Amino acid sequence: MAFTEAQKAAFECIKAGVEDKNLCLVECTDDRTGEDVVALCGAIEMGEGRTMFIPVAKMFDGNPFEQITPKFSEESEEDAA
Repeated sequence: MAFTEAQKAAFECIKAGVEDKNLCLVECTDDRTGEDVVALCGAIEMGEGRTMFIPVAKMFDGNPFEQITPKFSEESEEDAA
């Protein structure tokens, strides 16, 4: 599975948000399910007291180690050793 351009762009947004100290957690609604979710967002001041929140990642509900397992190639595992 290759990373999409949108995923790469979101990662770059996260890195920039860390450097600029403009990251925040925002309670959102998942448009597909209607459920409440928490998202990591970049905050951009729009002027006149307005702020735009750009969602870049959904946060896990519960322990992420119980929900996903990272995939590594044999090559990357050898490099890590």
